[in-house]
Amino acid sequence: MKRLGPRTLDRWRGRIVNIHPSLLPKFGGRGMYGERVHEAVLAAGESITGVTVHLVTE
Repeated sequence: MKRLGPRTLDRWRGRIVNIHPSLLPKFGGRGMYGERVHEAVLAAGESITGVTVHLVTE
């Protein structure tokens, strides 16, 4: 996973949407993306999960 640079953020400000495969802040942070999130949710024995959709601001 790659972070967007300031030029990209400035150019697309208010128009970049991030979809994270868990209900943040649970299972978020460094290295938590894609299949890793799903594996962590299952390993934690969670019975409820979801998705977080938000505009990227920084």
